[in-house]
Amino acid sequence: MTAITLCFSPCFAQTGVSADILFVKIELARHIAAQLPKDWTVLSGAQGRAHGTIADAVGGISIVPVPAGQTVKLLHAVSNVQNPYAAVIVNSMPQAPVTPEQVRRFDRSLLRDYGTSFESRMRDSLKTSGRALLSMEEPHIERVGGWPAIAISYVRTGEQGAIYVQHFDIYTPDQELLLILSCRDTARGVWLPLLDRIRNSIVVGE
Repeated sequence: MTAITLCFSPCFAQTGVSADILFVKIELARHIAAQLPKDWTVLSGAQGRAHGTIADAVGGISIVPVPAGQTVKLLHAVSNVQNPYAAVIVNSMPQAPVTPEQVRRFDRSLLRDYGTSFESRMRDSLKTSGRALLSMEEPHIERVGGWPAIAISYVRTGEQGAIYVQHFDIYTPDQELLLILSCRDTARGVWLPLLDRIRNSIVVGE
């Protein structure tokens, strides 16, 4: 099994995004697929390219095994490698201690507890890199790739201004997926329709 393979599949954005943006279908390991703009840059991933766009990577894939039972970074891509105004990260982790059915039944109390723990961990994590959490929305349940996900949105500081982040913990029967979509906070109006397009394109199989 490989951590990332790419196949060129033209997909044009619809509502909210310029119709001339061409998307490329990305088939990841562990039964995951998504669509990203073809000119986005892959910062890291199993194809081993430090630079190069999603479209460029189609013709130059290095095969890297996916360790069983370990957390694996499947994808990290940005809109511009010098100044990443928008980004997507996909990580795969071992099976979570809760099942998708249990997550679907989370009530507001459980979600608040999750949010309190998440906020504490995020503040500590950001502090180690000299950043800070500016605000955080209350977590809620969404459906991503056909599976329940706990979604939390927050704003953090960044080197060139505040960053808006959408964080999704996606629960499946055999793995937990982390999806992070981010953009410059002042440019939400530009990037959120495209990030929504990426999120809605994700497919997670069993």
